[in-house]
Amino acid sequence: MARKQQDENLQTDKFDYMDLSDTFIADIEGPGNSEKAIIKPPSVNKNVIMPWPDVNSHSLDRKNLSEEQHKDPEVLQLSQRAQPQEEADKVAECYYHQDGILMRNSRIETIPTKYSLEGIDNYVVFDLETTGLSRTSDITQISAYDGMNMLNHYVSPRQSISSKASDVTGITFSFERNQMYCHGVPVESVCIRTALLQLIEMIQKKSRPVLVGHNIHSYDVPVLRNLLREFNLLSSFDNLIYGCIDTLKIAKREIPKADVQNYKQQTLVQKFLEIVYDAHNSEEDVRSLYKLFHLKLKQTCSGKDLFPFNYLSIVEGFSGVIVKKVISKDTARKLSCTGLSLHHLELAYKRNNDDGVKSIMQEHGLKGKTANVFKKFFSEKEE
Repeated sequence: MARKQQDENLQTDKFDYMDLSDTFIADIEGPGNSEKAIIKPPSVNKNVIMPWPDVNSHSLDRKNLSEEQHKDPEVLQLSQRAQPQEEADKVAECYYHQDGILMRNSRIETIPTKYSLEGIDNYVVFDLETTGLSRTSDITQISAYDGMNMLNHYVSPRQSISSKASDVTGITFSFERNQMYCHGVPVESVCIRTALLQLIEMIQKKSRPVLVGHNIHSYDVPVLRNLLREFNLLSSFDNLIYGCIDTLKIAKREIPKADVQNYKQQTLVQKFLEIVYDAHNSEEDVRSLYKLFHLKLKQTCSGKDLFPFNYLSIVEGFSGVIVKKVISKDTARKLSCTGLSLHHLELAYKRNNDDGVKSIMQEHGLKGKTANVFKKFFSEKEE
């Protein structure tokens, strides 16, 4: 299935091979040492593009290995490209020095394939209530629902709740008493970090679900992302999610404006489900949206409606080329929704200068003109 294909490493990709010339990775002999480094085998056809050879067939002790590396002009050339050792684990493909020996970090990095909803059956609807309208607001209530399991927490904020937010949600907080209230009634609340960890724990029980919410692309995802990043949980959370769907965008596309007064969740639920509920209580919001999504909107969704949870990080990665006017902010936003980062595009270019970027762009339904712009940019960058 498409999702499974996206998750797997591209083990059969022709780009997973490297022109080794007369160098390759082999074991270093020594007490308790299982490291690998570049050494020179007896003979290798320099004109062959080949995978790494059997590392068990050649070995040298550390001293001789270092000597062999310093004799090899290609290894010396690679040494000039070496990253600092402390940075090596942050890069999927690079060389670095360790105790005077050139090492290779050779994790094969994949490029995201086109999103697909084929075979997807795990959806988690989530909603936040916050201290205000800013993306840097604190959460005051967080809820998530998968049709069976409900997560709901009132959350103690670190900043004051705006009067407008309190008017809408009924949530207030007394810093003096360290007490949260909902419509004047005391409620139990947890700290932000605990709430985030509880959300992660819930999602971990699913198999890379799709996060669903109303207006989450513009608001809930940025707020949640900022807080996850603050508590060093963003990477862990992002790896658990397949993608996100914003029901507001689907509703605007599929439901004629003449059929509804507006596209607020409360209006849509009342119109199509004939349910009146306590809007802006996140627990009630996720229950009603789950029903609306599955009964009215889900069947109209496609892979094009998915976007990555970390799309803002991808947009930020394009800031340099936006400043240089290589691409526009709008193009960066479109690319971010496919999951393709600037690093992915450069990786595609390095693997296939002629058609790498173009092929990736076409797969994701993007214009060839943009591919040519990046191809020119990466080519000039190499010069």
